[in-house]
Amino acid sequence: MSAWSRTCIGAAVALSLAGCVNAAMMGGMGVGMILMTGHEMRKTNRACAEAIALTRAHLQRLDAAGNDSLPALIPVHRENVATLVSRCAAGTSGKSQPADTSWRPIAAELRQDLARLPQLAAQDLAAFMAEHRARILRFLALREGTGHGTGGGAQ
Repeated sequence: MSAWSRTCIGAAVALSLAGCVNAAMMGGMGVGMILMTGHEMRKTNRACAEAIALTRAHLQRLDAAGNDSLPALIPVHRENVATLVSRCAAGTSGKSQPADTSWRPIAAELRQDLARLPQLAAQDLAAFMAEHRARILRFLALREGTGHGTGGGAQ
């Protein structure tokens, strides 16, 4: 084995051990919860990008459907927004740099919206959806601005 190979292996072991020590210091969280490889980050960013694209298309369908069709579209809408939030949130764990968390309060509001939607009367749905849509658009803008879901950002 060449000196270069031994150096590379030694560096990999040192990084792995550092990750384990870091994990122990973080209250027993697994290394996988703390460190995310470049491949995993790109995969997560792609999942967020796909969810963003699907949500934008979904919002266009909601706009075209009109208020009378809204009650029938709520189950699909709830699933779409839940997927968006979970996929885009997944890309923030394990980064070596401080994460931009400005989107988190909006994500919490969206989750509250999703819980409230099935309880709304049909006549209240259109007004609520206008406010809800504005929160979705703010969430999308923040997530796209961080590089998540755009193919950019820390990879």
